Amino acid sequence: MDLTEFYTVRTPVLWVSFPASLSHSSLSRIKRCPLRFQLERSEFPDIGRFPTRPNPAAVEGAIVHECLEALFKAFSIAGHPELGGERARVCSRKVGLTNLIQRKSDEACNQFLRHPRGVGFKPRTSVHQLANKVIRLFRQQYVSMEPGAPQSEPESHLGSRQLPDLTDLIGWLASCGTLTELGLRHPQFPFEGVIDLVCRRNGETVIVDYKAGSYDPAHRLQVMRYALLWWRITGQVPGCMEIQYLTEKISEHVTEYDLLEIERELKFEIDAAATSLESTPANASPGDHCGYCDVRQFCDGYWKDGTSMLRSRSGFADVELLVNGEPSEHGFHAATIAGTAVKVTSSSDVGKLQFRGISNGQRLRMIGVRLDASNSEIQVNAAAEIWRMRDV
Repeated sequence: MDLTEFYTVRTPVLWVSFPASLSHSSLSRIKRCPLRFQLERSEFPDIGRFPTRPNPAAVEGAIVHECLEALFKAFSIAGHPELGGERARVCSRKVGLTNLIQRKSDEACNQFLRHPRGVGFKPRTSVHQLANKVIRLFRQQYVSMEPGAPQSEPESHLGSRQLPDLTDLIGWLASCGTLTELGLRHPQFPFEGVIDLVCRRNGETVIVDYKAGSYDPAHRLQVMRYALLWWRITGQVPGCMEIQYLTEKISEHVTEYDLLEIERELKFEIDAAATSLESTPANASPGDHCGYCDVRQFCDGYWKDGTSMLRSRSGFADVELLVNGEPSEHGFHAATIAGTAVKVTSSSDVGKLQFRGISNGQRLRMIGVRLDASNSEIQVNAAAEIWRMRDV
């Protein structure tokens, strides 16, 4: 597909219906903005589901989770050997952490080179830094786990989300010592989740989730919902839930009363989500979160304030304007929808790509551009996106 056609604001040809199953993150997205949820999952002409823009933080977070899973599986199979010993070194060599991170990083970079919105993507963190983060998170959890009997190699998959039998999770946990990336679904509600780690500690079951950022109260709700899934599938109330950050660990005792309350709130939120998605398009919920929305170019509610200069992040802005004159590779003159004259500039190599197909009188929505102090000059770099409006 031609990039000029791709970067044209269009309406979905098939709006998404209410999903058959929801995760904690999808429920949160629906609650924050039903229209955004719809636009991210609906079908567009020629491209199908709209491709989200590559996010270095999300890519690095996924790599960290995959590497932690690989380490926990290898050490679980070996019966949780003591760190620093020869058996632990054998496990570490088997995982090959640095090579694994490098391979995952290379795969992500190659994927985004072919991605229509991958211009400007580059990792923020080196392989060495990511390896240190993984090791730090792993050690913080591993040192307190109960030892188990070594497992044979074919049983190494018993701790993965492809568990063949969910009827004896407690038995599998007792045998393996840990279960990683465990996918569970509520038996009555359309809700599912993938638990980063389930382990035994001090004679009780602990539900663990890893977070790369800093403390957020919303994380507690997510992990309590995972504890609910474990309870409803196994009949066992976990003794504790934990949120493991890079520099701290948040722990909380879990009771059946807590889980019943979490379940009641979950049912209410699922019903509210279904109601909010009944119409197409759904209602938008403009707010501070809009600056991080990946489909805001399609949302008229986001651009309706009339100023047409919406600052989405520090130093960057989103601007809607009308082209006034024929563009060159260096830029063009324009006016905001409110009538303010502006000048759009760029380096010639960027302009040849970004300004291709733009014509006099065309309406544009520009995302991630820089404004000067007077708001009279707009600077476009390779990471910015220029969306053409199609009048219908």
